[in-house]
Amino acid sequence: MDNNSNSTLRDRRMNHRYYQPRGDSMRVESGNLSGEIIQTIRNGEFITVLEKGTRETIDGITSMWIRVRMNDGTEGCCFGGYIEYP
Repeated sequence: MDNNSNSTLRDRRMNHRYYQPRGDSMRVESGNLSGEIIQTIRNGEFITVLEKGTRETIDGITSMWIRVRMNDGTEGCCFGGYIEYP
């Protein structure tokens, strides 16, 4: 599968509601990469996707920035390429 096919598949999966980090942990920020880190989500913790934002390529992964809500109600943004649908 090429990178565009992977991106399309990732985008379609973002229609689901609950996600978890793809790796051991993931930063949730107030905005984009230069934003303040407001929380770290560990693997096994779930987040709710609230809305999809702009598309960007980071570390060779093309995906969207997404607005999320953590279990404690805190909201922030993270890069969609770093989350997965369990």
